[in-house]
Amino acid sequence: MFVDLNPLMAEDGVSLDDYFYPMDLEWGYEGGMYGAILYAGGQANYVNKDLVEAAGLEFPAEDWTWDDLLESAKAMTNPDENQSGINMTPLQPPYWSSSFIHGAGGTVLNDAKDQCTLTTPEAQAGLQFVADLILVHKVMPPPGAFDGQDNPFPNVQNMKFYEVMKQIVLTSHLVGYDLLTISLDAWNKLSPDQQAKVQKAADDAIAWSTAQHQKREDDLAAFFKEKGLKIYKPDVDAFRKHAQKMYLESDLAKDWPAGMVDRINAL
Repeated sequence: MFVDLNPLMAEDGVSLDDYFYPMDLEWGYEGGMYGAILYAGGQANYVNKDLVEAAGLEFPAEDWTWDDLLESAKAMTNPDENQSGINMTPLQPPYWSSSFIHGAGGTVLNDAKDQCTLTTPEAQAGLQFVADLILVHKVMPPPGAFDGQDNPFPNVQNMKFYEVMKQIVLTSHLVGYDLLTISLDAWNKLSPDQQAKVQKAADDAIAWSTAQHQKREDDLAAFFKEKGLKIYKPDVDAFRKHAQKMYLESDLAKDWPAGMVDRINAL
């Protein structure tokens, strides 16, 4: 009942060569493609303009080197104010540390993707620069000293983030879901009675899963409170209205189909 995505991708002109990740390793089977990468995020460097101006510095330029980054971070670091000149999180591969590993000419894995290459001099040079930002130059806080993180309750417990947290704000800004999909050809081959049974089984499974997830959330909320954490429920509607207003007034919304936002808000 799984659908091979290759014909659909060919129809839409999607080429897997355009993606950095070899998806067939995980989702390919006997020449077919039965899954795809969920998302790929880029890394961005945010600059606090007020701190830059207060330190009398110029904004980062395209020809900046790591030395320029370090000198700028030193100028903006103020231990008395608990202020670090630079902060990168998360550091572990494939996140920020990989940028410096590759920047130094190293890699995390070899071309065959079957051997770790973090022991090469180039990779270690990149990692050493990041470590020195924390341990030698003291312009960046260590990974355990973070101001905030974005994870659901189960991750907060499993990764023991709660051990260094004081509060949790229930923003509900991201709700994930899984899709149960069936090939239309396979579905049409089922009798009406079979279709009804499959649909009921899917509905029952989703309802059970939702109930289990909600119970888990409630149990963990109680667990975190026992650990001394404060749990806050912000005015999500006010935030949503403000954020939506900003989007609707921007160029980002100019191509949105008429009525789409209203239909989404009605869900």
